[in-house]
Amino acid sequence: MATWLANLLQGCIDRKAQLAGKVIQGVILRNKDLFFDRFLSNKLIELYSKCGNLGYAHNVFDKMPKPDVYSRNAVLGCCCKAGRLGEAEELFLRMPERNVVSWNTLIGALVRDGQEEKGLGVYEAMVLEGLVPTHFTLASVFSACGGLLDVEKGRKCQGLVVKIGLEENVYVGNALLCMYAKCGVMRDAMQVFGDMAEPNEVTFTAMMGGVEADG
Repeated sequence: MATWLANLLQGCIDRKAQLAGKVIQGVILRNKDLFFDRFLSNKLIELYSKCGNLGYAHNVFDKMPKPDVYSRNAVLGCCCKAGRLGEAEELFLRMPERNVVSWNTLIGALVRDGQEEKGLGVYEAMVLEGLVPTHFTLASVFSACGGLLDVEKGRKCQGLVVKIGLEENVYVGNALLCMYAKCGVMRDAMQVFGDMAEPNEVTFTAMMGGVEADG
């Protein structure tokens, strides 16, 4: 039955069907064995997080006997989406275990909120912890560097891109190009543009915007 309910919840998640999810939660609550099923609880948290219902996500999380990193990441993401970054930071600091998703979620949220310095500080702490940044991490970092017009830090991170083999990732390439364009370093932006194997619409838009701003 647990597998069947999990599949139903996944369908709710895909469609953001919160009401149907609440009905399924009612079934789970009436069954003691299902109530303590961590996988089902995680699915419920994911559903409410995707629907932006932080209260319900917290309610499920708080009743879990043994929440795991997946559970905590889902609530962390929900806090970030709701703009409650102070709460997100507190939750992040209390997490007994963090993975790269935990770090990426907080870094990305801080940068999007205009807290670039703080986002970069979290990124540096992540590197010190020994975690390898992903394309999501580096896209947020380049966005922060562009917002701060800190081209030197951006160049330093570009060296890491090559080191970990993400230089052909279009997501990272676009973020790097945007950073150089925002900083007015069009020579470097054009170099990144020329090195991209498969530029897309975002690439061309960023390049055109940089050229126009450069006059």
